[in-house]
Amino acid sequence: MIPYSLEAALAVAIGAHERLPLMDEGLREKPLAWARIRVADEGSLRERLQQAGFRLSEHPGGDRPFLLARSHRGERLEIEIADAAGSDRSGVFAEAFDRAVHARRAGHSLACWQATNEAIAGLVELIWEALGKPPYPTGILPPIRSVLPRSLRDQLGTLRAGLDLRDSLADLRRILTFAQDTSGWLGAAGASLAEEVGILRCTLEAERFWNLRDMAEWWSPWVRRGVLFRGRTPMAYADEGFWSWATEKALRRFVDLRGKPERLATPYPDDVAGCATCPLDLGNPQGAAGGLDAAYEQVALKSGTALRAVLEAIAEDDGATLVHCHAGVDRTGVVVALLGVWLGVPGDRIDADYRASGQLVDPRRLAGALGAAERYGVERLLAESGVEPAVLLRARARLAP
Repeated sequence: MIPYSLEAALAVAIGAHERLPLMDEGLREKPLAWARIRVADEGSLRERLQQAGFRLSEHPGGDRPFLLARSHRGERLEIEIADAAGSDRSGVFAEAFDRAVHARRAGHSLACWQATNEAIAGLVELIWEALGKPPYPTGILPPIRSVLPRSLRDQLGTLRAGLDLRDSLADLRRILTFAQDTSGWLGAAGASLAEEVGILRCTLEAERFWNLRDMAEWWSPWVRRGVLFRGRTPMAYADEGFWSWATEKALRRFVDLRGKPERLATPYPDDVAGCATCPLDLGNPQGAAGGLDAAYEQVALKSGTALRAVLEAIAEDDGATLVHCHAGVDRTGVVVALLGVWLGVPGDRIDADYRASGQLVDPRRLAGALGAAERYGVERLLAESGVEPAVLLRARARLAP
């Protein structure tokens, strides 16, 4: 994902770009993003990027034309220039697949379903054209089964695009497996498809845990990577290999904001240590006097214990900490937003992170929590929670680059 400040600058400089970017996990403090930009005039693109404050240089390697753009914050972006007139079917398939992954991450079931179906259609048409078949009228899929070997026909029959986001990851993986096997069958004609599949697989695996993210994705350079994560309850990700991933990330501490009934319904595995339970009661926000913003102001004022638990976990362990509730949206969003205020993260970054949870969010909730932080003060909440000054210093040192 492109860091928020870079995304905003790009929107001003060039508008929408074709390909969702990738994050290079090897860079710790200054994320490297990648995007394919489809333009008619490369010179005009360069001029707009420079006017937006980017410093440009040629990418040193590779056969394709790359630009390396650096923002004033030190963020880096690799840009592949694509000919506006040269759109091929593998690119069409990849663009639709990228939109499906992004929609899944944002929690938009319908958009994920639509983009997934477009990706399947683009893939089918790509195969048909790669075999030298005459083009079909727009909107009519060719009789692809008649030209595929049995193994690929069987795979094609398993592709589907449901509305259930819990199953969509498996659906998208099946599409990539079919595309990879198809590219091998097509030989030289499938080389471009094979390259796209490799990139898309990296994108998909990076986004496999819906609504789970490292806070540095949105808050760099105010927050260091690999220290603080937010998300849903880990048990929601268990079938996707969450615990192995957590070990790789040195994620060893968990702050659980769920109430007792939720914890009993989906408890942690017995062998997981380092979990602090800090129930944060939402009450009945819809029926609260003063509306949602007033209701979430009260949620924020009850967050002192949770804030203390998060900071103690960060201070006491050199690994990573995950703060979560059930869906990772409201309770988690309030606690994380208050931490952002404490760290001095700009309000637009805090808002962007909150909105990244997708269609489930309501800006009035965050407005209420931030209103409480402004009027009451996060430092006061922390002081009243009883957190030790040494813990605050240690946590801030670990969080801030």
